[in-house]
Amino acid sequence: SRPASLEAERESLEAQLTAGVKYNHQLRHIEVRVYGNTALSTSYVVGSSTSPDGRTSTVNMRRTTVLIKEDGQWKEVHNHLSPVVLSQ
Repeated sequence: SRPASLEAERESLEAQLTAGVKYNHQLRHIEVRVYGNTALSTSYVVGSSTSPDGRTSTVNMRRTTVLIKEDGQWKEVHNHLSPVVLSQ
């Protein structure tokens, strides 16, 4: 299951880091389109994640983010990650 709020997502990530999970993620091919006070960003997340027992998994995800401009600052209001699946 996924966290239901940004606060729950933050707490989940902090618990993973405390448990020893290590992330080596980079954003690639970032594209942003602005529509007034709303922006849509697309990119790829690539890299690896390492669990506390040393197992490493490859990360290759497509990321879409919706932002709104509020009080002069951009704030993320939604993001979505989907695994990139290569056809064989």
